[in-house]
Amino acid sequence: MLIRVVLPILAVGLLVYALVDVLGAPPQERAGLPRWAWVLIVLVPVLGPAAWIYVRTVVRHTGRLDR
Repeated sequence: MLIRVVLPILAVGLLVYALVDVLGAPPQERAGLPRWAWVLIVLVPVLGPAAWIYVRTVVRHTGRLDR
């Protein structure tokens, strides 16, 4: 029961966090993709928000996407 409740809540929380972050990100931190594309990517359950967080972290720390 705990997994049936906690995992969906974590997935929705991750989605909401990533979506708000995408909508507030300046163009230079979006790795060359338009905002609408990132919104579509983030809507893919779990993998989309994880991809956004990874790309945003790399771009913030290096200033570009090399990986």
